[in-house]
Amino acid sequence: MTVRVTPSFLRADKTALPTEPAEANKVNVALAYANATGAYAVSGYYTRRTRQNNTHSFTGADGGIAQQDREGALDQFGVAGTMPRRCSTCATHG
Repeated sequence: MTVRVTPSFLRADKTALPTEPAEANKVNVALAYANATGAYAVSGYYTRRTRQNNTHSFTGADGGIAQQDREGALDQFGVAGTMPRRCSTCATHG
């Protein structure tokens, strides 16, 4: 069994760019398993991303200041499996 965890953290609150998040976090978790005979294998992943941008503002076309208060999260997951087909006549076919 293989387990891989990859965290990342981004802090861009000093750039003052309204398109950049003040904070962004991401965690990837991946799992993989294959049995000893190779009869089957299973893998899966989970990803969580969060973004927060509540300290930036920008001036709109009308001259008014638009304050941002944005937070968001994204969750993704997936599973895959394989099981090779066994052929009883394959050994006789070379």
